[in-house]
Amino acid sequence: MIRSSLTGLLAFALIVPSTPLAAQVATSDWSPRPDSHAPAGVVADRLTPAGVLNARFQLTHHSFHDLVIGREEIAPVVVLQDWDYAPLSAERQTAVAEVSYGVASWLSLMTRIPVVRSEVQLANQNEISTTSTSGLGDVEVYSLFGLHDIWPVRAHVAAGVSIPTGPADQRGVLTGGGESVLPYALQSGAGTPALLPSATLVTENEYGTVGFQAGGRYYLGQNDREWAPGHLFNANVFMQYRFNDWMGGSLRVEYTRQSDISGADAGLDPFVSPLHFSLASGGTRVRVPIGVNVYFAEGALQGNRLQAELLVPAHSALNGPQLRESWGASVSWGFSFGGERQPAAPARALAPIQRGEVDRPAPAAPAEEAPAPAGTPVTLCLATGESVTVYRTADGRTLVGADRIPLEEAGGADVVFPGSYAQGERWFVEDEAVEFEERDFLRSGGERELDCADLVRVGSFNAVPLFVTRTAEAPYELLYVPVRPGIWQLYSAELARVRG
Repeated sequence: MIRSSLTGLLAFALIVPSTPLAAQVATSDWSPRPDSHAPAGVVADRLTPAGVLNARFQLTHHSFHDLVIGREEIAPVVVLQDWDYAPLSAERQTAVAEVSYGVASWLSLMTRIPVVRSEVQLANQNEISTTSTSGLGDVEVYSLFGLHDIWPVRAHVAAGVSIPTGPADQRGVLTGGGESVLPYALQSGAGTPALLPSATLVTENEYGTVGFQAGGRYYLGQNDREWAPGHLFNANVFMQYRFNDWMGGSLRVEYTRQSDISGADAGLDPFVSPLHFSLASGGTRVRVPIGVNVYFAEGALQGNRLQAELLVPAHSALNGPQLRESWGASVSWGFSFGGERQPAAPARALAPIQRGEVDRPAPAAPAEEAPAPAGTPVTLCLATGESVTVYRTADGRTLVGADRIPLEEAGGADVVFPGSYAQGERWFVEDEAVEFEERDFLRSGGERELDCADLVRVGSFNAVPLFVTRTAEAPYELLYVPVRPGIWQLYSAELARVRG
């Protein structure tokens, strides 16, 4: 099954770049879109823009059936030869409230608060019993540090800590006997802190995104009951294809390797069931989640995100006897406070800017092709770092497209040039400082036109890209900010020092 899943992933990777849809928009520049966040099951996938507060609510379900040792399935009756009870099935649901805040363009803080519910069904020769527990899980706190943020590639690392807020000593009636300490898999918490490091790399083009994340969960010692969950390593490769401005699809391969539980709870008899046996807990799992992402670019839900994944198990090699995963699902809803850029979707798509001009969909061919209206070609340098050509007439009109159609007839405000611009942003309107590399830059002089050939991008501020001249050397003293297509504003660090 794993071979067929990986073959499908490779086919997806080859097909996606070669089949652009009619609804594709031009090259983005980290602007909000359905694939700008990783799929629902990926945690700490990107930094939050400075001054923005993001909230996300996530529900995850995992269902487990069939006992295995390694990769081989075994019957419950075989397990009952060595244990009093054999697990038949298990379920685990997790609800997480997540909040993140952008402290600076290179630093974000994030907190995840989980509530966990677990259920297991056990059987012996005479009866079947079901037990469930629920409670607060271990709270996670992260710091995300940006390493690279120049389109089309971004990279960051995350340093997290799991705080043992969830109980590791929950009690209940598991079988026909009285109340006792429940086995490891039914505990909501670990009872001991853990380190949560990760590293993420994402690249984007006009069709979608491809990303990779590797991380882990490493426990710092045993809890008060003299055990700790096994250390865990996790890796994700994901690809997302943007169908249009509001919906995209995702495909992910997730690899997880976990060691056995360290130590043992003295209150658990390891011969009651494999769930009580600490050495039947680790192993390797591979999932191939398939998902959909929805971004609300306009309307009452503008800026909200809906993500969902179906978790398809592809491979299990477990230290058993242990239940293997049969299926899972994850769904999340996220929204922002504080001004994450949410531009309205264009009424129609622009052709890719590589054509060298802003196009419109070709009209029906006339019986005789009329000559294109006269106009002087003018090159506009866009916030993407690339140029487009428009035409200006003697009476001041702007003509666009190969047919040189007046801008107002081509849709006026519905024609959108690609890229993120400062015009209309609160910090730009109120003449606030631009923060870059832990320094402030202030507006200097008036707006001007620039040639893209003379500029290179070095970063961003609140999703608006920052440029310097190609001959500039770090540490930079002058930054150029795109105000609107073709118009730029100079910001100076020297001026900020003088005013300060």
